[in-house]
Amino acid sequence: MKTIGIDLGGDNPVAVTEGISEAFKSNPDIQVVLYKPTGSIVSVPCRDNTSLNPIESAIEDLEKGDLTVFVTATNSRSLLVGSKTFRMPGVLRPGLLIPVPTWKDEICHFIDGGATSHVADPEVFQGWTKVGREYLIDRCGIVAPKIGLLNNAKERADPVMVKIHQSLKSEAGYVGLIEPKDIFHNSVDLALVDGFTGNIGLKILEQVAGLCLFRAARKVAPYCLEAARDIKALKEEELGYDAFLKSPLLGIKYPVFRVHGSADKNQIAKTLLLLYKEYCL
Repeated sequence: MKTIGIDLGGDNPVAVTEGISEAFKSNPDIQVVLYKPTGSIVSVPCRDNTSLNPIESAIEDLEKGDLTVFVTATNSRSLLVGSKTFRMPGVLRPGLLIPVPTWKDEICHFIDGGATSHVADPEVFQGWTKVGREYLIDRCGIVAPKIGLLNNAKERADPVMVKIHQSLKSEAGYVGLIEPKDIFHNSVDLALVDGFTGNIGLKILEQVAGLCLFRAARKVAPYCLEAARDIKALKEEELGYDAFLKSPLLGIKYPVFRVHGSADKNQIAKTLLLLYKEYCL
């Protein structure tokens, strides 16, 4: 039987248990296993698994075939520690794949979105290139993904970036150095960036987008309250967490996803239902 695993990690464990209950209300056929630390006392309408390391236990169950897919709201460090023995060959560090909306009303992706910190090892970027390309082909239907190395300019780079760039030239789909604007204009399908920069960039993007839409709504509100409400709804629909609920951790042998740590019960439920549709039907 195909089953989804989830643990109690994240900022709000109660949201996880309530999210499981909400998912069952929407689809009673969904199969979920809750992985919880030793000593945890929770009541949920599903099977549970208690262990000292819930994440490692869940991925072990993926390996045994007792679990189909695993999702967590825990922090990236805990996720990496728990999954370190399950990396794919040739992958030194797993990376979070993050979708980004673009000017062309499409999606571009970047890796890494925060699973690592500063990293300058070319082999890490080579691993991300391979697993990112495979994911975009297999799960996103992109036949020949274009991949670029994010830099502050196309025409120049510091010695570290030059070294990484040179190491990627033989990788399938690699097109060279790119700038941030290339992500938003769909010049590439996948941008490579270290996790520290990627995570900071993601958080800045979220705040700037929200701020711009908030100011737009405030300006039109005195003249058209309905338009202001539409702008607020647009933010949630196109740029909010509900629009991009889950990020795959690439470089792990099995399907592992992360949701943001502050996900509420409805977002947890939606994520479980999405994973059920994608991996369990």
